[in-house]
Amino acid sequence: MKIVVFRHFSFDDPSVIASWSKHAGHELIVQDPAQGIDKKWLKTLDLLVILGGPMSVCQEKEHPWLIEEKAFVKIAIEMKKKVLGICLGAQMISEVLGDPYFQTTKRKLAGMASTGRKNTMHG
Repeated sequence: MKIVVFRHFSFDDPSVIASWSKHAGHELIVQDPAQGIDKKWLKTLDLLVILGGPMSVCQEKEHPWLIEEKAFVKIAIEMKKKVLGICLGAQMISEVLGDPYFQTTKRKLAGMASTGRKNTMHG
C-alpha cells in the first residue's frame, strides 16, 4: 500500500505511522503541503493521512497552499481513496464534503470527520 501523509509543521511527529507502515511493508511519503503537492500521487496512493497544524482550515489568506491541499483532498475522496484526517485534517475533510468550518471565539475540542465509507483498513 502507498501512503501519503501531509504534515503541516516540522515538529509534528509521524513516527507512529512510519513505524506501522514499515512493519507492514507499505510505502510512505511524508510531505509538507506548503512545499508543494505532486498530483501524480492521486493515481497511486491508497491512503491519504492529513495531520494537524497550528492553522485553521479557513486561513487561506495566511496559508494559500491550503487551497491546493483542499482540492487534492477533495479529488482523493471523489476517487474513493482512503482518507484519514486528524485535527486540521478532519476540518479539511469536513469542509471539502460540504460542511463549512468556521472559527469561533469559544474554545473547541478537536473532532473527527468521516467520508461515510465502511472502514476497510486492517493493520
